[in-house]
Amino acid sequence: MSDEACVFSLVTEPWIPVMWRDGATERLGLAETLRRAHQVRGIVAGDPGAGRLSAGTPANVRLTQRDAGGRG
Repeated sequence: MSDEACVFSLVTEPWIPVMWRDGATERLGLAETLRRAHQVRGIVAGDPGAGRLSAGTPANVRLTQRDAGGRG
């Protein structure tokens, strides 16, 4: 197996299960999650039907984005 076959970018590849304000769910990469944090209701824990981690998660993502030098 080549090294290239094992590459997965946490920054760009969709892996974070987010819930939008309208209740729809989608997986995003870290960069997109931070860019769109103001539109995210929460991060989905496990199965999308299982609920959100917390109501404060989008605020935490925004704070992380500010710390990284982004808008927030």
